[in-house]
Amino acid sequence: MRRSSMAAVFLVVLIAINVVCLSPQGATAAPEGELHKLNLELPPPLPPGKEPSTEAYRFTQQVCDFGTSTFTEQMIGARCYDVLIPYGESFKGNQVKATQVATIILVTKIQALTSEAYAIRDMGIRDENINNCGSFFAIGETFSDTTNSTLYALERLTAAGEGKRSKEDLETVHKWTKNLETQYDETASKCKLGDLFKYGDKKVPTVWVIDLLTTTAIRLLNAIKP
Repeated sequence: MRRSSMAAVFLVVLIAINVVCLSPQGATAAPEGELHKLNLELPPPLPPGKEPSTEAYRFTQQVCDFGTSTFTEQMIGARCYDVLIPYGESFKGNQVKATQVATIILVTKIQALTSEAYAIRDMGIRDENINNCGSFFAIGETFSDTTNSTLYALERLTAAGEGKRSKEDLETVHKWTKNLETQYDETASKCKLGDLFKYGDKKVPTVWVIDLLTTTAIRLLNAIKP
């Protein structure tokens, strides 16, 4: 091997060692080779029949308090609580943890909706709207690297605590959230998720929950503070 090549290899190794050494202790990064496998692990849910603690109940209500001035706000808040309370014991007063859980649940539902919509297409039914929703569906599939980066960023933000959160991680989450908002907004995207209702709850059952779950996740993600 030439001297110049050996020097280049040494430099790469040195840079890698410095990156590892300078990384915040305890920070979670995506394991090598795992970027394409979404990190969708949820904390253990409350066992069936067991009531949440007073602390978990009150904090989850606080997290899901989106106001009561309109029926929509009440519906979103109620749905948020129903979705998050099974995992409420793991929040420990950490709103970003609750947001992380809401985001993971949303991504799993986007994957489910994608499978349902594409099953309709595979039946030979031609629906341009399903094609137009490809970018929304891709949040849980094709864009797995981007989504996983956001999930790991949320994990690090959860561990860091308010006032100590990485600017880079915040930017990663906010950029992903902005894309989610754009793909979900029918005025900014050609995707009309509401049109999928015409296939009924047997063929596309997830469409009945995706709206409130997306709205909930967006509100919680935008509420994250440095």
